[in-house]
Amino acid sequence: SSSSSSPSSSPLEGDDAPRYLVVVDAGSSGSRAHVFSVRDAVDLRRASKRMPRVKAEGVMRVVPGLSSFADDPASAGASLRPLFDFARTLVPEDARADTPLMLLATGGVRELSTKNPRASRRVLASCVDALRAQSSFQFSPRYAYVLPGSKEGLYAWVAANYAGGTLGEVTSKHLGVLELGGASLQVTFEGAPEEDVPSAHVESLTIGGMTHRVYTHSALGLGQESAMEAHEMAMRGAGGRRREGRTAVRSRGVFGFGVFGGGGAGDPCAPRGKKDGGDGNFTACREAARRLLGVHDACPHASCGVGRHPRPFQPTLRGRFIATENFHHTARFLGLPEKASVADVASAGEEICAADWDTLVRTRSSGKDGEDELRKYCFSAAFIAAALGDAVGLREETKIAFSNAVGGVDVDWALGAAVSFAARSGGPWDERVMMDGNGGGASVLVFVTVAVAALVAAAVAAARRTRAGRLAELRMRRLFGWPSKGALTLDRRSGSFGSGKLDAIEKGS
Repeated sequence: SSSSSSPSSSPLEGDDAPRYLVVVDAGSSGSRAHVFSVRDAVDLRRASKRMPRVKAEGVMRVVPGLSSFADDPASAGASLRPLFDFARTLVPEDARADTPLMLLATGGVRELSTKNPRASRRVLASCVDALRAQSSFQFSPRYAYVLPGSKEGLYAWVAANYAGGTLGEVTSKHLGVLELGGASLQVTFEGAPEEDVPSAHVESLTIGGMTHRVYTHSALGLGQESAMEAHEMAMRGAGGRRREGRTAVRSRGVFGFGVFGGGGAGDPCAPRGKKDGGDGNFTACREAARRLLGVHDACPHASCGVGRHPRPFQPTLRGRFIATENFHHTARFLGLPEKASVADVASAGEEICAADWDTLVRTRSSGKDGEDELRKYCFSAAFIAAALGDAVGLREETKIAFSNAVGGVDVDWALGAAVSFAARSGGPWDERVMMDGNGGGASVLVFVTVAVAALVAAAVAAARRTRAGRLAELRMRRLFGWPSKGALTLDRRSGSFGSGKLDAIEKGS
């Protein structure tokens, strides 16, 4: 599907001849190629303020996500080839050689890099090989990297406020963005100027003649899919203890004393009546989600947000908010209006969790939502209520927008990246700007690791018999992140927020 152009509320005038950018968003469940056209423009109200006109020409998605190739990294690159073919259909042939092709990997690969760094490097090296081989577009290995969660949050914020016409403006109407992906959850908003925010949670961006300073935090492992996997693993552990007897469940259960109420034997987040046994208890499921989100952990700051070990700082919530991605998808499944509250999510979640499985299949299942997806919605509703109400701190009755669009424009973070790169390049694409998320321009090419691994391994094998050779081997292993022992082996758019007025949001007590 394609997205409409930037909002008409911005009185911009630009060149007729566009340039192009292709951004491959390598997410946890799939990879999307976003094709953007860009026209440099000047705001007619202020000649000094330059703001590009960025239009999403189209987007295509392939599945599965790159992290799924951990056991077969050589196939990761091949999975992206249909995306290159798609991009060629939207970028004119005479513009392709000057069109950057970027691969920015998000939560799924970030999570893989923490669990299996070697597999992550090999997966991404395979992608770099495929990106080089495609030949049509401008590509440098520096254009392929794992996007930090803070940058993903920042670019989502840029996209929402670009679409809303508030980017580059001094205003209290900036939109905060709450983004729930498959592997991570991002919280990004512009805090009060007088509030002191630790530098680790601040991203600054000068665009359109204005410097924006926003709070952003990315909670890796607390995306919808990762959180549900963690919950199910915990339930399997609790199931083993249940066989020791009911007393053991209550005193040593994963979620602590009393979480399962009167000692129901099933998963509180699984539908009732399903053959694998579920309790369908929204209250207990939300409590389980609170524990995953770290709500009960000690807060070492004046106020805290989403995450554990330790809980991260979060300033006082300020302004209007839009909840995107899986926040939006779950709200649509629950039948909620675009503007809804945590209390609305909880009410609809209680209904879903309490429903008998056969009733859910009969009334809620469709070709789009198979049974495997249907079973997730009790957990999803409880997790969203806990994330927004208990961890982020929205008041139960405060209305926010559950949407993937603002004013008819999709607000994917890839749009924000394109706007940021275009605005700061100021004409021809600037490679230093394009590498902004890759260590601020540092030439750290993690993907080259596997490409040179054969040469390194050969050198190590020849030298390892001597003490000096063994020390050299250990240095090589540390350099490339290899273990100290062992052999060296080489669409979605729906909903459009933008009309009406939302209440200001304050952090709940």
